[in-house]
Amino acid sequence: MRFLNSRERKAFIKQLQEQYGYEKDTDYLICELGKNKYYFFSPDVAAVDLHALRPQHIGLYVANTMKTEIRLTIDGAHLLAGACSHERIELTAQQMEEWMGGDDVQMSEQETPFRIVEHQGTILGCGKIKDGYLLNYVPKGRRIQEFHSSSPT
Repeated sequence: MRFLNSRERKAFIKQLQEQYGYEKDTDYLICELGKNKYYFFSPDVAAVDLHALRPQHIGLYVANTMKTEIRLTIDGAHLLAGACSHERIELTAQQMEEWMGGDDVQMSEQETPFRIVEHQGTILGCGKIKDGYLLNYVPKGRRIQEFHSSSPT
């Protein structure tokens, strides 16, 4: 576990601003756990001697870096979406079912950087379009295998 110093934190927030249009600074402290995994947590936690406790994880896993881009997690997209102004990837109902089921989804666009993905205003996570497909980053444990209709059987 490594806390970002002020310079690294500013660079991380600046990249969020450039990539997602993130429009505010955050009060959250940011730490890096593992390889390129970033967690946000309350500044109140700073008063606790974490080295003595030796926690496995702390805070909310919000993002990881992939090459030169930040990919938000599903939780990170939910947490930051209200302050992000850049274009989002809007899915139809059929595309949403495919994507939440774990499939890459064919799109009309050819390339986009990572963007927040949504369906009718509901945040689904984060993805990027490459070679005409929205690449799937939904973790296996959060995929929905079957969508049930709301009509009685």
